[in-house]
Amino acid sequence: MKNTKRLLLVEDESDLRSLYAELLSDKGYTIIEAEDGETTLNYLKEERIGFDLVLLDEIIPKLKGTEILKILKTDKSIKKPKKIVLMTNLDKESIQKKLKEIGCDKVEYVIKSSITPMDFLNLVENKLKY
Repeated sequence: MKNTKRLLLVEDESDLRSLYAELLSDKGYTIIEAEDGETTLNYLKEERIGFDLVLLDEIIPKLKGTEILKILKTDKSIKKPKKIVLMTNLDKESIQKKLKEIGCDKVEYVIKSSITPMDFLNLVENKLKY
Protein backbone atom coordinates (compact mmCIF):
# COMPACT_ATOMS: atom_id res chain seq x y z
CA MET A 1 0.00 0.00 0.00
CA LYS A 2 1.33 3.42 -0.98
CA ASN A 3 2.08 5.83 1.82
CA THR A 4 0.38 9.21 1.43
CA LYS A 5 2.86 11.23 3.49
CA ARG A 6 4.72 14.00 1.65
CA LEU A 7 8.20 14.95 2.81
CA LEU A 8 10.56 17.72 1.82
CA LEU A 9 14.15 16.54 2.28
CA VAL A 10 16.64 19.41 2.42
CA GLU A 11 20.29 18.34 2.40
CA ASP A 12 23.18 19.76 0.39
CA GLU A 13 25.42 16.69 0.69
CA SER A 14 24.27 14.67 -2.32
CA ASP A 15 25.36 11.26 -1.00
CA LEU A 16 23.53 11.74 2.28
CA ARG A 17 20.46 13.18 0.53
CA SER A 18 20.39 10.18 -1.83
CA LEU A 19 20.70 7.72 1.06
CA TYR A 20 17.91 9.39 3.04
CA ALA A 21 15.68 9.71 -0.04
CA GLU A 22 16.14 6.04 -0.88
CA LEU A 23 15.37 4.92 2.68
CA LEU A 24 12.22 7.04 2.75
CA SER A 25 11.09 6.12 -0.77
CA ASP A 26 11.46 2.44 0.08
CA LYS A 27 8.95 3.04 2.88
CA GLY A 28 6.53 4.54 0.36
CA TYR A 29 6.86 8.21 1.27
CA THR A 30 6.64 10.84 -1.45
CA ILE A 31 9.95 12.68 -1.33
CA ILE A 32 10.71 16.12 -2.75
CA GLU A 33 14.43 16.92 -2.57
CA ALA A 34 16.16 20.28 -2.23
CA GLU A 35 19.86 21.02 -1.92
CA ASP A 36 19.83 24.69 -0.93
CA GLY A 37 17.79 27.23 0.98
CA GLU A 38 16.52 29.13 -2.04
CA THR A 39 15.07 25.99 -3.66
CA THR A 40 13.58 24.97 -0.32
CA LEU A 41 11.86 28.31 0.13
CA ASN A 42 10.50 28.14 -3.43
CA TYR A 43 9.05 24.66 -2.79
CA LEU A 44 7.45 25.88 0.43
CA LYS A 45 5.99 28.98 -1.25
CA GLU A 46 4.62 27.03 -4.23
CA GLU A 47 3.23 24.14 -2.21
CA ARG A 48 -0.56 23.98 -2.16
CA ILE A 49 -1.11 20.59 -0.52
CA GLY A 50 1.48 21.01 2.21
CA PHE A 51 4.22 18.78 3.52
CA ASP A 52 3.67 16.36 6.37
CA LEU A 53 7.31 16.72 7.37
CA VAL A 54 10.25 18.90 6.38
CA LEU A 55 13.71 17.50 7.13
CA LEU A 56 15.74 20.68 7.06
CA ASP A 57 19.53 20.79 7.10
CA GLU A 58 20.95 23.81 8.94
CA ILE A 59 24.11 24.43 6.94
CA ILE A 60 23.01 24.69 3.30
CA PRO A 61 23.87 27.15 0.53
CA LYS A 62 21.93 30.38 -0.05
CA LEU A 63 19.79 30.32 3.14
CA LYS A 64 20.48 28.47 6.38
CA GLY A 65 17.87 26.19 7.87
CA THR A 66 17.26 28.57 10.77
CA GLU A 67 16.79 31.45 8.30
CA ILE A 68 14.09 29.39 6.59
CA LEU A 69 12.47 28.70 9.97
CA LYS A 70 12.42 32.43 10.68
CA ILE A 71 10.76 33.13 7.32
CA LEU A 72 8.19 30.40 7.95
CA LYS A 73 7.40 31.99 11.30
CA THR A 74 6.78 35.45 9.84
CA ASP A 75 5.50 34.92 6.27
CA LYS A 76 1.79 34.17 6.52
CA SER A 77 1.51 33.46 2.76
CA ILE A 78 3.48 30.22 3.05
CA LYS A 79 1.54 27.04 3.85
CA LYS A 80 3.27 25.76 6.96
CA PRO A 81 4.48 22.17 7.02
CA LYS A 82 2.85 19.99 9.67
CA LYS A 83 6.20 19.14 11.25
CA ILE A 84 9.83 20.16 10.88
CA VAL A 85 13.03 18.51 12.04
CA LEU A 86 16.21 20.56 11.81
CA MET A 87 19.25 18.45 10.93
CA THR A 88 22.68 19.72 11.89
CA ASN A 89 26.19 18.82 12.90
CA LEU A 90 26.48 21.85 15.16
CA ASP A 91 26.80 21.10 18.85
CA LYS A 92 23.66 20.94 20.96
CA GLU A 93 24.27 24.26 22.75
CA SER A 94 24.88 26.18 19.50
CA ILE A 95 21.74 24.94 17.78
CA GLN A 96 19.58 25.44 20.88
CA LYS A 97 20.86 29.03 21.11
CA LYS A 98 20.13 29.69 17.41
CA LEU A 99 16.61 28.26 17.69
CA LYS A 100 15.88 30.31 20.81
CA GLU A 101 17.15 33.52 19.16
CA ILE A 102 14.60 33.18 16.35
CA GLY A 103 11.75 32.08 18.60
CA CYS A 104 11.74 28.50 17.34
CA ASP A 105 13.03 26.70 20.42
CA LYS A 106 10.19 24.15 20.16
CA VAL A 107 11.51 22.88 16.80
CA GLU A 108 13.01 19.43 17.12
CA TYR A 109 16.54 18.96 15.90
CA VAL A 110 18.88 16.05 15.37
CA ILE A 111 22.67 15.92 15.29
CA LYS A 112 23.33 14.12 11.99
CA SER A 113 26.73 12.77 12.95
CA SER A 114 25.24 10.95 15.95
CA ILE A 115 22.56 8.94 14.14
CA THR A 116 22.63 5.93 11.87
CA PRO A 117 20.46 5.61 8.76
CA MET A 118 18.09 3.37 10.73
CA ASP A 119 17.93 5.95 13.54
CA PHE A 120 17.03 8.54 10.90
CA LEU A 121 14.28 6.34 9.50
CA ASN A 122 12.90 5.66 13.00
CA LEU A 123 12.94 9.39 13.76
CA VAL A 124 10.91 10.13 10.62
CA GLU A 125 8.42 7.35 11.25
CA ASN A 126 7.93 8.45 14.87
CA LYS A 127 7.42 12.09 13.82
CA LEU A 128 4.78 11.05 11.32
CA LYS A 129 2.83 8.90 13.80
CA TYR A 130 1.62 11.89 15.80
